[in-house]
Amino acid sequence: MLFWHSQQQGKAGTSGAFEGNLPEHPISLAAGQTLTLTCNTTVAASETVLPISYPSLAGTGLAPGSQVFVGQYLFTGSETSSVYLTVQEVRGDEAVCTCNNTCVLEGLALTVHISHMRNEAPILAETDTAALRQWGAANRIDYVSVSFTRHAADIAVVRELLD
Repeated sequence: MLFWHSQQQGKAGTSGAFEGNLPEHPISLAAGQTLTLTCNTTVAASETVLPISYPSLAGTGLAPGSQVFVGQYLFTGSETSSVYLTVQEVRGDEAVCTCNNTCVLEGLALTVHISHMRNEAPILAETDTAALRQWGAANRIDYVSVSFTRHAADIAVVRELLD
């Protein structure tokens, strides 16, 4: 029996992964400061801007007042290692936010959860699609676990790759 697990791009329709470009030192954030989230993954992460791996914020419903969580992938909810943000303004693929608490972001696996956001990202990343086509179909995978599906069409995409 073969099993394949895939994490959806832009997880759960409400989030994106924190993109690389991590600085050498942890990112310290203070309550009340401004922090910009950007879909431009070439920007280096810093105390003023965090790149996220989400294709575009356009059409997602993200608006002033939206709540955003940034923290470690397997987080404890600790106020010292996670930041809770309130969106002040959306400018194209950037969201200007206010930090609601003081924290230090560190580690390689940070996640971003955005409340009540429409997720238009594909259910599979290009690397997942290629792997399922090349390796998965050839090895007759029995089960595919796709995290954070939004509707039946997401499962149909995966089935089509394996047929």
